[in-house]
Amino acid sequence: ALKPVIHELLKLQKKGDVGEEPSDAVIVSVEMRLAPEFPFPCGIVDCLSAVECVLSKLPSDHSVHLAGWSAGGYYTTVMMMECVRKYPGRIKSAFIEAPLLCPEASSLSYYTNSKSAHVCPPEFTRWGLRAYLSLPDADDTDAENPLRHGSNYHLMDACHWKQHDELWRLVSPQLYVPKRDSSGSSCVGSFPKLLVITNLADVLHDDGIELVRSLENVGAEVDHFDLGGSHILWRISKAAAEPVYEKWRRYIWEFSLFVQGSDGNQSLSSFPIPPQKKKL
Repeated sequence: ALKPVIHELLKLQKKGDVGEEPSDAVIVSVEMRLAPEFPFPCGIVDCLSAVECVLSKLPSDHSVHLAGWSAGGYYTTVMMMECVRKYPGRIKSAFIEAPLLCPEASSLSYYTNSKSAHVCPPEFTRWGLRAYLSLPDADDTDAENPLRHGSNYHLMDACHWKQHDELWRLVSPQLYVPKRDSSGSSCVGSFPKLLVITNLADVLHDDGIELVRSLENVGAEVDHFDLGGSHILWRISKAAAEPVYEKWRRYIWEFSLFVQGSDGNQSLSSFPIPPQKKKL
């Protein structure tokens, strides 16, 4: 699932940018724990521990980029926001593709795109969220609201994590976009460059739209690509993919460290070795 991401990194590593030397990159896999065997907060603790380890060991003049799609878009969003709070200015960009952010799974896009989301079917997505949050494995039977029928909306009442804002922000980060960092200073100016990709025929379309709006509401600058197609299938179209990857290449090339999130099955992180001959 991560082959397109790795492919772009390897192309950058081999060629660098036009007229420049190649970048040196190391790809490191973070074997995060997975639900249902290891439900929340295991996976996000592993991801946060990994990025904190990288940040704590590197000099402050080295930069970090985050990226991930689907469930990895969720992990990337959480890592980015927590780093803005604790390590303001250290994260230089975040590539967030089709993020899975709303555990209720009851938005309009779940309903309208239920028949077109073959890569990310709503039934599987909702089950995965229930497993992650240790919710009862039962569909919502709300007959009065078609958006909630089959969703996790009413099941959220049984989620004990929701009673604690500092924990719930690790589940639904779009609801808790940071306004001040851990020192009390304003987060305006601390957000990285943000690239968010949504797909019009994706059940997760509204999750990404909500994230973009929440970020823009606090003054963060977001490059938003609202593309056609279903979950991640925009990559099939070269015309659609090239502007996105070109923007991403520019993000990566400007800095010397890259850390990547995962898809729903594994976690991937990568970071270039600091250049030996010259400093970017």
